Amino acid sequence: MAEPYFGLYFESDDTPVSVAPETEDAVSFTLDAAQEEKDKEQLYAEADEGYFIEDFMVEPDGTNANKWRLSGESDPDPENDDDWEDWGAALSLGTVEHGSEGRVHFWAQARVSEEEDPVEDTSVTFTCSGVAKAS
Repeated sequence: MAEPYFGLYFESDDTPVSVAPETEDAVSFTLDAAQEEKDKEQLYAEADEGYFIEDFMVEPDGTNANKWRLSGESDPDPENDDDWEDWGAALSLGTVEHGSEGRVHFWAQARVSEEEDPVEDTSVTFTCSGVAKAS
């Protein structure tokens, strides 16, 4: 398997997001289906030292990817669709570099509908792509 040359991290504490199939530090939400809740989490992408990634894309992937959406806005309104990509759609982050100045921040949001049964859904991952280059 090739080196990924980057990582995804939680903005709140710089913890790396788990890489599938691990789920210990996965992006997760506890949502109330009866309330049709949505929640969001701020993340960032950062290239490994000595690299940068051009045309970096992140996309929800998996059975329930249509329950997730992404935003590159600084503080997106969870209820304003104009602040977000479509549900399940990819988000372009442009060029991602190493270090605090090279990080590219984004938001992930999940939703649940009233018809859903309670479940611990681990079917969705973030698929990332781009062109890694030595800096």
